[in-house]
Amino acid sequence: MLFGKKKNETAEERGIGSAIELGERIEIFDSYGRKASMLKTDWAEKLLPGRLKECWDNADRLYAEIIFNVDNNMAYEVTEAAEHLAELEPGKERAAIVLSIVYRKQERFESAKTVLEDFIQEHGRSGALLVNLARVYEAQDDIKKAQNTLWEGLTLDPNQDNGLSWWLFTQREDGDKEKYLRALKAAGQLPGAYLPQLYQARFYLEENQVRDALNIYKEVLAADADKRQVLPMISGDLGKFSLLKAMVTLIAPVYDLDEHDARTGLNLVQAYLGLGELEEGEKLLGRLFRLERADLKQPLLEISARFDKEKRQKIVEQQQTADKKVEILGIEKPIFYFGMKEGTFPEVDKTGKKKIGILSYTNKKESVVERRAEAENEASRLTKSVPLFISEALYFYSDFSPIVYIPVINQIGAVLPGTEWDQAFLERMVKQHDLAMLITGDIQVTKDNRGYAIHTKIVHADGSTHKDETVLTKGEDIMSLLSRMYLHATGSALHDAAELSGFYQLPKVELSMQYLTALAQSLTQTMVQMRTVPFSHLWGERNIINWFMNIALADQKYFMMKLLFLQSLIRSRAYGSDVYLEYTNVAKKILADTEKQAAEMGETAQHIVDALESMLVIE
Repeated sequence: MLFGKKKNETAEERGIGSAIELGERIEIFDSYGRKASMLKTDWAEKLLPGRLKECWDNADRLYAEIIFNVDNNMAYEVTEAAEHLAELEPGKERAAIVLSIVYRKQERFESAKTVLEDFIQEHGRSGALLVNLARVYEAQDDIKKAQNTLWEGLTLDPNQDNGLSWWLFTQREDGDKEKYLRALKAAGQLPGAYLPQLYQARFYLEENQVRDALNIYKEVLAADADKRQVLPMISGDLGKFSLLKAMVTLIAPVYDLDEHDARTGLNLVQAYLGLGELEEGEKLLGRLFRLERADLKQPLLEISARFDKEKRQKIVEQQQTADKKVEILGIEKPIFYFGMKEGTFPEVDKTGKKKIGILSYTNKKESVVERRAEAENEASRLTKSVPLFISEALYFYSDFSPIVYIPVINQIGAVLPGTEWDQAFLERMVKQHDLAMLITGDIQVTKDNRGYAIHTKIVHADGSTHKDETVLTKGEDIMSLLSRMYLHATGSALHDAAELSGFYQLPKVELSMQYLTALAQSLTQTMVQMRTVPFSHLWGERNIINWFMNIALADQKYFMMKLLFLQSLIRSRAYGSDVYLEYTNVAKKILADTEKQAAEMGETAQHIVDALESMLVIE
């Protein structure tokens, strides 16, 4: 029995992996929708036994697990599970069929045949039973009997996709189109048939007889729109032949995501995109995301990115006519303090402390002299996130009062200066804002495109200037830069600073680059929340939140990343988006984990998490 193996029994003795080729991998999704792959041998040895044990007496879950493994060429590994399912469901044909398939995949043809014939003898024929029996006859080289049994199965159920597509292949393999069309029409005359008609419509599309195909679609939709295969096949074929308007006209009025297959929704949302109907497309896209299906997550994100690209183009066109007056935004606290309920984070008293300004770095480009509205990329994010990162260290670990200065254009967003800051301008800022020093600089992609050259300039109140240069390629580089800036500003080493905040932690070296990106993403959402940038001009929101989620999960011991993920959802809700609803289940899991961690960290951390939970409003 499956759960009665000898303790030291080898994989070879159990037959595990007997149909698995060396190095063959399986693709899986975790509960957060992230795709991963692993060796099939590892899956069969380490994960599958536990998964089967968990659902051993739950017929629906066990059936799904068997099908998944059979589809991944691991029939040997689920033999006992399929036999057990047949015992759980002695009168259900799905149990007999899947057991027969498992035997057939192992070339145990007599066993496969006996299972089906015995079931038919006791419970009667059905289309699915006969089609699978025909597969066994074919495997035994009894071709005539296989063909007759296949057709008999289709007469009982002409809408079996596996059986029908197999039969149609036999009618088309000689290339005779007229013969194939006659076969389609013959199958379409069978009682209750609708799938043969859809194959006939596909044939007409291939022959560029679009009107004939559309007429068939209208007839089938009028009578059988609720059938499982109808909407996915029609929408898929119309999309394949770029008949997007026809797809929207025919499918949109009858499609109901609560009732119909999500694949149709994927096809339909891409049709909206292709037609430029972005508003309708984004509505449906959001509903598909809210299903929170792991297998749909990646294709949906790819489609969302295409919507963002179209949206971005429209935003750029609108910005061409906007007022381009540049203002300086001052940020006196860590970016994650903003947009939250008062009292969420502990205040650090900076009254009377000397001020240190950190001005956005520039991104000097050859032959570019104007200041331009920011085109977001890694270099431009660093021009803002490096100052925000330096500011955090000074805020929590020093007696100085840091303030980050970011140039913005109202209703457009942060500005990415294309030339280095003028020395006279920097000296004026020091005097006007009564700063002890002003930190800024320039960031450029290195010539070999492997990192970023960061040129830092520190202008002191006495007029002296200090310069620092580094090449940023990995986490150690940014932490080293931070340590040098802290040492220059305070005269003491950063690693000697006591962590007095009760919750704030500098990121580990291996997460420091991701943390910089997180700060820039938080700034983007914060400016939308503060109405500096209109919500309609925000693009890539799903990528932002999904990025936060992935980083929060990358190192679940790092408290700050989980806070930033939860905040990204709070901000999404605050500025009127529905995207936060797409992460309800993930948010619950991460929130529960964060609450446990906060309980270990102390009262301050617990208070912060409680405050964030009250703002999340997840059901």
